[in-house]
Amino acid sequence: MDKPGTTTLEGIFAAGAVNGPRTIPDLMGECHAACNNVEIFLKKTHPDG
Repeated sequence: MDKPGTTTLEGIFAAGAVNGPRTIPDLMGECHAACNNVEIFLKKTHPDG
């Protein structure tokens, strides 16, 4: 189970429940960070594209 504040959707929404509602730009920023992590992971595991 992810802790609140992690970059999974469950973590983002759990953190919102703990820390109070956040704005759309806050959520977009966290979403973007999660996307970057996925992209980095894929580049490491599939270096040939």
